[in-house]
Amino acid sequence: MMIRAVSRMDLTDPWGERLSRSALAAREEPRAARTVAWLVPALAMALVGGVFLTRPALWTDELATWGMTTTSWADMWPVLRYVDAVLAPYYVLMRAWAEVAGTSDLALRLPSLAAMVGAAALTGRLGSRLVGPRTGLLAGLLLVAFPSATRFAQEARPYALTVFAAVLATLLLVRLVDRPTLPRTLAYALALALLGMLHLIGLLLLVAHGWSVLAWRREALWHWLLGAALGALPAVPLIWFGSAQRSQVAYIPGLSDATFGSYGTVLFGTLAVGLLVIALSLFSLPLRHPAAVYTAWAVLPPFALAAASIWLPLFLPRYLIFTLPAWALLAGVALSRVRPALAVTALAGVLALGATAHVGLRQVDGHDEATRVVADILTERVTPGDAAVYAAAEPDGGWTTRDLVEHYVPADRRPTDPLLARPPRTDGVLLAGECAEVSRCLGKPGRVWVVRLRELDDPVQGLGAEKEKVLRSGYRTEQVWRPTGLTLALMVRNR
Repeated sequence: MMIRAVSRMDLTDPWGERLSRSALAAREEPRAARTVAWLVPALAMALVGGVFLTRPALWTDELATWGMTTTSWADMWPVLRYVDAVLAPYYVLMRAWAEVAGTSDLALRLPSLAAMVGAAALTGRLGSRLVGPRTGLLAGLLLVAFPSATRFAQEARPYALTVFAAVLATLLLVRLVDRPTLPRTLAYALALALLGMLHLIGLLLLVAHGWSVLAWRREALWHWLLGAALGALPAVPLIWFGSAQRSQVAYIPGLSDATFGSYGTVLFGTLAVGLLVIALSLFSLPLRHPAAVYTAWAVLPPFALAAASIWLPLFLPRYLIFTLPAWALLAGVALSRVRPALAVTALAGVLALGATAHVGLRQVDGHDEATRVVADILTERVTPGDAAVYAAAEPDGGWTTRDLVEHYVPADRRPTDPLLARPPRTDGVLLAGECAEVSRCLGKPGRVWVVRLRELDDPVQGLGAEKEKVLRSGYRTEQVWRPTGLTLALMVRNR
């Protein structure tokens, strides 16, 4: 009986593909082909993401970003100790950026657009390095075609920056396992640190990276462990402070069938696009090593987050947007193995299926709240002496209604805010403080505007007991508007 000697390569590369044939060929491709693989997706993302960049109005979470950029440094730190500690690095970044670029919708969204352009370029570079320039080009263009990619490229939140950091970290991991050195380990650690500081959930990428190293490149295990430990270390204070603010994620529902349905829609923009991409991705799997890296990245973080959500519900689909390039790469691998005409047809199919979503995302209510519509109505109809009343704490974002008025309505067209006792984001408190003696502080204005989140049948219900009592007894509803996600009511004093 003969016993075959097991080599080190057999252990670290069980499929016998130290580098796939296409990856070896990719390294011999002309520089121009490799440049096209990342440059074309970057330019395409800049074009597609930049179209109507400011048409969708800022929604609740974006207004939170705006609010932090308009808050003084002295007021910001006490607020972050109370709420949103895990987003402190992003808010600091945006606060510094706003000092240079301002707080317009364009200025607030430019960092996200730039990050997604970078993500498209790095996706092309990663596909080119592991498989070939054709794969990189197709994967980068697929990422551009996903409605969700351009949605988050046009949103003033950290998600696009998280996508960029995830692709960068994965590319640096590939470089690290190819030739483990201390400089490459440190570069990988820095990318992970950026990822974790931008969004803690992004560190679930380590689950995918760890599996890839253990399964395929065990000789680089100690370098990876060092890089992972150093990269995760800066996130420890955020985890510490964030653990004391669990109430902020109390609105996230537990796992259910609806959770996974919305996951596909948010991740890909539409369910149809998601099904097509997943179907294409299945055909990439026989390529083994590259597809294994991409599959682990696409699949393991959602499973890890679902497992964590059994203990603390955290499964919010947009938290997993950093896995989107992995799906683009899987589909790109599959399309690179067929005739160019068929690949172009499939790419066009993704674009066609997502076209309606692309158009919808660029409407004024494309981010699900038509805040600018409310502001426009106020700007046109407010008369001198008009007052505004807000709910003290809307369940979906108590800052939204006051912030939309301050951000979008010119100062000389705003109704007065007689109940405001303390501005939002001061004295360590996120929400505004209000006068407890509603009747006295409100006075007797002839007209009162009620601005609410969500489309409500009764604009006054839920305002607060005292405000409801005063308005119902002294005012009648003249007119109600219900633009997407909001309610605006004009109430006139009884004669």
